[in-house]
Order: sequence, then C-alpha cells, then structure tokens
Amino acid sequence: MKHLYEQIDRFHLLDVKNPTHPSMFVEEASYDILILTLPCKEKELKVDAYAFVFDANTYYYYDRKNGEFSDFETMQKVYEFLNEKVNITMKMVASLHESIDWMEERLYENASFGSFMRYWLGHKKDLSRIHRLLSLAEDVLERFIESYLREEDFLVTHFKDVHEHLERTNRSVLLASEKLGNLYNFYTSRNNERMNKTIYLLTIF
Repeated sequence: MKHLYEQIDRFHLLDVKNPTHPSMFVEEASYDILILTLPCKEKELKVDAYAFVFDANTYYYYDRKNGEFSDFETMQKVYEFLNEKVNITMKMVASLHESIDWMEERLYENASFGSFMRYWLGHKKDLSRIHRLLSLAEDVLERFIESYLREEDFLVTHFKDVHEHLERTNRSVLLASEKLGNLYNFYTSRNNERMNKTIYLLTIF
C-alpha cells in the first residue's frame, strides 16, 4: 500500500481525500483515478465523493472513515459498490417526487398551505444541485467506460446499466423541477385570484 501512496501525485491524493470533490476521471501513466460524486440526503442534502485508484494490478477504493485505501481486487466489486450508491440516489429522487405529489394534492384540494413556499424553495434548491451533480457524474462515468472498454475484465454491460440509471434519474430530476414550476404558477394564480376577490369586496364595502 505504501507503493500506491508513493506513485500518486500529491495533488491527486488531495483530490481523492476530498469528501466533496466533484466527479472526475484522470488517466496517468501508472494509475487512473475515478471519483464519482453523488447526492445523498439525511436531514438535508449533502454529497459524497467516492474515489477509486486503479493501477496495473488491482482496484483501490479510498475509505474515508478509516483514512486508507481498501483493495477491491475485482472490477465486479467496484461495480457493485457504485451500483448500490446510485440506487440510493434513485430512491432519494423518488422520495422528492412523492413530496412534490403531496404538495400538488394539497394545492388542488384548495387546502390551506401556508408553508408552500418553504417546501417549494427547499425542493427547488435540492433539485438544482442534484441536477448539476448527476450531469457531471454522467459525463465522467461515460468517459470512464469508453476508456476501459479495451480491458478484458471490464464489465461493459454492468457499468452501462449504472450510467443509464444516472441518466434516468437525472431526467426524473428535470421532470420534478418542471412540476415544481407548474405548482408555483398555480399557487401564485390562486393567491392572485383570492387577492382580487378581497379587493373587490373591500371596494363594494
């Protein structure tokens, strides 16, 4: 493992250790670096950068919790790891869609919804950030796949499937953002109508 630390450029090592570094794929003479940064949500949206270093012998994952490289040994394990993380992102976006659907129902039922703008702004901000992260992750993973097509043990179909999941999730993010825009238009139209009625009644009185 000491040899691995010695062959990685110190600036690349800083990138690998950065927990929020943007997605990137770098090819060097003695090693390649893949960083895939994806959104995740606890109480609020945050990002996790999953960093790998590949040399001629094996595939290393940088374990931030322990602060050291873990030998993944096979490309299959790299795929399984990334597939799991992308699935978590997909579930998070699906949860955002459910929340937006709930907002839509409240509005269309004409129910009182004083906290609409708080929900709307929170989701709009999250969706915009998720879109930026996924768009970059898509491009980086595509370049990684193209570069490793010539490798005998590379799981082309598997990684293309992960890439397709990223694309589909990103399209889902754009649809959710569009739906939020429609809800905002409906919300403001309804409020304007109520305001006009109030002004009309006050004018009569």
